[in-house]
Amino acid sequence: MINYRLVCLVFLLASPEALVCASAAADASITLQRPGTSSVIHTTTSLAGAFTIQTVTIPDPVVGETRSYRGVAMRELMESVYGSRWHTLEELLITCTDGYQPSLPVDELHRREAYLVFETADGKPFTFVKKSLTVPLGPFYLAWSDGKNSDAGVWSYQMTGIEPISFAQRFPKTAPPDGSDEIVNQGFTYFRHHCITCHKINGQGGDLSVELNYPVSVTEYWKPEYLTRYLMDPASIRHGTRMPPVAPGDPNREERIKQVVAYLQAMASKKINPAD
Repeated sequence: MINYRLVCLVFLLASPEALVCASAAADASITLQRPGTSSVIHTTTSLAGAFTIQTVTIPDPVVGETRSYRGVAMRELMESVYGSRWHTLEELLITCTDGYQPSLPVDELHRREAYLVFETADGKPFTFVKKSLTVPLGPFYLAWSDGKNSDAGVWSYQMTGIEPISFAQRFPKTAPPDGSDEIVNQGFTYFRHHCITCHKINGQGGDLSVELNYPVSVTEYWKPEYLTRYLMDPASIRHGTRMPPVAPGDPNREERIKQVVAYLQAMASKKINPAD
């Protein structure tokens, strides 16, 4: 979910002014991969030439206030790049400049209205503040018009790429062992949407945090009660940790954590060398 990467950012730019210049004015680009054929690269200029640029006002949970942005409707962009077959796609792997790689179920784009935005329309910087750090939203930012978190928690900022994937094909080393119990599969579903954006399993996943399975599973060097407590309240175990709590606000939170632990325990029997 959105907080999983905010806590991991390192601010490298020298001033807020530099951040503003890094937005639409730089004519940033985003690459949309098309398996089996050439990719499509759009800049802010080419988007303005190919689509109707819309202004949307959104209660933004990342920024923490209502913001007005300019950008293109995701459904229109998907239709243009992938044609009608975009409706049959499974997931989109989103690439961000800081190494964050969330996976967005395409079904969410069918059910909810999203925009690929690249600048503000209200005169405010295309940035937000987190823990006293000014963080750029650009080059591109995926914003949802209803202002709610998606099921997968994807309000992706600093976007540079979109790639259609079958999760099982893209990250085969993360799939649970054949014949796994339902609780394990449920844990995998949660993990692939919320945890793999930062963590790796057998070398596959995000780059913002530690590998959890190879060569030794986290479940083999953490006592079960401490692992559960760490997922529930990381700061109660490790002072200064950047790890956020798992499933905050979920009414079934304890069950979600049990599912994630069950998945990690099951993967301990499926260690795969990332180099293979």
